[in-house]
Amino acid sequence: MRIFILLLAFVSIISCKKTKPVVYQSRKFTTYENSSLTKLTSPRLFTKNGEITTSHLVNKFTQDFDQYLYTASSSFNDSEFQSFLMYSDDSLVNSSIPPLYDLVRSNTDTYDFYKSGRLAPVNDTNALFLHIGQYKRHFLATTPLGYTYAEYESPACILKKVNDTLFVPFIRYIVVSRQPGMISFSAEKMNNVFASSGAQKLGNKDTMLIQTFDVAFIKK
Repeated sequence: MRIFILLLAFVSIISCKKTKPVVYQSRKFTTYENSSLTKLTSPRLFTKNGEITTSHLVNKFTQDFDQYLYTASSSFNDSEFQSFLMYSDDSLVNSSIPPLYDLVRSNTDTYDFYKSGRLAPVNDTNALFLHIGQYKRHFLATTPLGYTYAEYESPACILKKVNDTLFVPFIRYIVVSRQPGMISFSAEKMNNVFASSGAQKLGNKDTMLIQTFDVAFIKK
């Protein structure tokens, strides 16, 4: 009986002992916000055979589509590129894109490539946007039935941190296709550095106008 009473007292002491609350550490980050455009280049003109350097043709295309081009005073209003949270030089979040994903630096270069590990399938492996970027964001995959498609890293981000500024490179590309009785047009932009070799993916009737620039994100 005495042993039972002692055991009961011991259990009571243990059960009354205060438990230490679990404290979860939150990561500290620095916020960078969209500030201005910089490093804007003069537009360049391409067909699948290479660059057209005839000045009056370049000027003609530039004048025809200048409403789609950027100047130093332009605002970059792309909703997916308005702010970043940087935890370290190797880890950041594009806080403009829901849901939020950690982006981890996978290689260091003139610009650094940050990957999320999220892949989007692209059926057309000749799609222009897969090839005109210097930093390759895709690889080819083949299904068990032998069908080949592209796995595209999305979201991902290419940028360079210099002091208190993130420089995020962009390509603005305008593609015009002229055929008898028909003209098609598209204007897109992408986060990458332009690679002229990708122009080989243009169609026989396509002409591509290119402008490149950086969006500067400043530390807050």
